[in-house]
Amino acid sequence: MKLFHLSLLALGLITQVIAEPTASVQGVTIVSRADNPLLSIQTTLESTTKAVTADLQSVSIALANDAANDIGPALEQLLDNIATTLNDLLCDITDALAKIVGPVLEDVLETLISVLKSVYTLLYDLDGSLKTILTSVSAEVKTLVKNELTTVLNLVSPLVKPLLGFAQGAIGSSQNTDLTGELKSLITELDSLLSSILDPTGELVESLLS
Repeated sequence: MKLFHLSLLALGLITQVIAEPTASVQGVTIVSRADNPLLSIQTTLESTTKAVTADLQSVSIALANDAANDIGPALEQLLDNIATTLNDLLCDITDALAKIVGPVLEDVLETLISVLKSVYTLLYDLDGSLKTILTSVSAEVKTLVKNELTTVLNLVSPLVKPLLGFAQGAIGSSQNTDLTGELKSLITELDSLLSSILDPTGELVESLLS
């Protein structure tokens, strides 16, 4: 009878382990395929990229129609929209990373790689488009949008740094050299882009100081 009771207990434990999306090893939660908070960042990134691209295209069309001198209000609204969108993305990144404690599994690392690539593309395109726009408008327009541009630039580092910090920590928790090698390259590229965007002598920051 006692042996039968132990067998049932063991069966119950096995069932519980199978049912649980995460496992606990020495008090550390290991995120599994069924519980991947980074997927929410991926979803938000898709909508963020679409929204920012649409805003940038609308201003580019206006500039193509020789509206450089009248673009001030539209550019103000564009930057305000981008700031709101980036802030929403920042909140989602903060919430998602807070849910991950301890080592992560490979599927989470793969999602992280995808997220870093998407963030890089978003910021690279944003940086290039804003530089093109700002070189096409008057000094008066630059002055008009200075506050909005400052808000956008102030969101870039808080958005990127937590992801870079998480990625650096994740490298030490994986034995997959292919994934960690790709992560290291992405960290370097994204950190370099961040430095370029926020360079005090760079085009965007200079437009705030001029």
